[in-house]
Amino acid sequence: MGAVATKKVSVTLNADVLEHARENARLRGMSLSAWLSEAAFRANKVDEGLRAVREWEKENGRLMPLRVTVLGNPAENDDHAGL
Repeated sequence: MGAVATKKVSVTLNADVLEHARENARLRGMSLSAWLSEAAFRANKVDEGLRAVREWEKENGRLMPLRVTVLGNPAENDDHAGL
């Protein structure tokens, strides 16, 4: 795997958020920069997924009513228990 391009930036964080980020980085044996980069990467993936769901819902309707329509009520149907 090749080197990943990085860019140095300055950010302002809430003091409590920074404290938790530093502690989480320490617990994972990571630098604060690496932890923040991973956290931003994950947040971007979540945002992309949520946008994809919204787009899907625009084309197909709300996801939850569709799930209930297709699967029925899982509590009443042993075939779908645990879904």
